[in-house]
Amino acid sequence: YGPQFGGLVNYILRNGSEIKKPIQFETQQTAGSNGLINTYNAIGGDTKKFHYYTFFDHRSAEGYRQNSRYYTNAGFGSFTYKFTDKFSVTAEVMRSNIRSQQPGGLTDAEMSGDITKSYRSRNWFDITWTTLALISNYQINDRSKLNVKLFGVLGDRSSVGFVASGGIIVADTINKTTNQYNPRNLNTDNYRNYGAEVRYITDYNLFNTKSTVSVGARLYKGNTYRYVADGKGSTGTDYDMSVTGGVWTRDLNFGATNTALFAENLFRITNKFLVIPGIRYEYISGHASGRNGFSGSTPIILQDQSKKRSFILAGVGAEYHVSPATEIYANISQAYRPVQFADLTAPPTTDVIDQDLKDAKGYNADLGYRGKIKDYLFFDASAYYLQ
Repeated sequence: YGPQFGGLVNYILRNGSEIKKPIQFETQQTAGSNGLINTYNAIGGDTKKFHYYTFFDHRSAEGYRQNSRYYTNAGFGSFTYKFTDKFSVTAEVMRSNIRSQQPGGLTDAEMSGDITKSYRSRNWFDITWTTLALISNYQINDRSKLNVKLFGVLGDRSSVGFVASGGIIVADTINKTTNQYNPRNLNTDNYRNYGAEVRYITDYNLFNTKSTVSVGARLYKGNTYRYVADGKGSTGTDYDMSVTGGVWTRDLNFGATNTALFAENLFRITNKFLVIPGIRYEYISGHASGRNGFSGSTPIILQDQSKKRSFILAGVGAEYHVSPATEIYANISQAYRPVQFADLTAPPTTDVIDQDLKDAKGYNADLGYRGKIKDYLFFDASAYYLQ
């Protein structure tokens, strides 16, 4: 799925699809070393018209190193209303917050000794993530179905900590002049991403065999707001993102817009041999702007960057079913990686950004044999090439 290089990890959240009762509760409690506590509690149910599933998960521990305690809280809700046997709408929301203390301050030599030590106690990392989705499924007939999805991601990634210009050998201690710790550095990214995708899938007859075609379109708009304040954080020890003076040193805005049209067809050449070609049109636009710092009291304005381009990607896959339980498969697909934001934020006083920067392009290919032997052995042996 998608135009990017490499493989894919598809994280599937539990949605209680196995629940067939009006109400069902489950709980899991785990305790472990270093103060580990993990509690998972969920409730869900299913009726003729309504299906729901919600969970809350908490995990925390002190960590095996000094200054490495953490916690994570995640809540999720999925609610499906079945208007008819053919049409349903699902709303999903997930909220996650992870906060961890970041140990450190050891040299390479010290790392080969007692690695449970830590000389940094004021460094913190925090991620807050909210994902939203509204999904509708319509079974048009026994051959065709339509899927429409609206989605959004609201994320914040923040860190506060002491970073010495002399490196980790500089101790994070009380400043004798101020009788306080030195101010910390602050970094935060705000991600605001939204999109919509529509897919239509239908079966049809070709040369007296059933083939399947999938077509669709995707619209996406995302913004990353990046803020950096070196040495303008608090002199405290806890997690604190307040900025002295209220003005961030760097204030950047990275934006991206993406439109994609795609089509894929599954041809059943024989009962054992399948070929699946696909094609995808991509339009992508990106920009970068904002303040990259100060020279004295004068703002250093980032060189405005804007890039627009479009291209077509193609791919093909194949399967040959050696037996009812084993198959040989092969795929090759073109891919690309857009010019990254980091490439557009060179220091404007020393570097000039090449206006002809190009996206990385290439392809992925793989060949494998997979299947199962009765119910006791599942196997998948494959080779891949990434250019």
